[in-house]
Amino acid sequence: MATPREFEFIPVWNIPVLFSYTMRRVDCPQCGVKVEAVPWAQGKHSCCDAYRHFLATWARRLSSSKSRRAPFSHAIGRVSLSIALCCHI
Repeated sequence: MATPREFEFIPVWNIPVLFSYTMRRVDCPQCGVKVEAVPWAQGKHSCCDAYRHFLATWARRLSSSKSRRAPFSHAIGRVSLSIALCCHI
């Protein structure tokens, strides 16, 4: 039997929330063995899409608020990290 995959979700009151789900596999005669696509995660990511969006939003907020007080080179690094996180969603 297949082992369940765990997906991280947005923590509630700083308590980690994990969603455990056993992915179903289909043996298609034309395509071969395929794993089902789930609506809450993409590909082999272990985080739910909602959690990844939540993290990207916080990265954007932190980078913009701290960039006002930080040197310009530090601000560029924070903004590029935020953009990288947003582009992967």
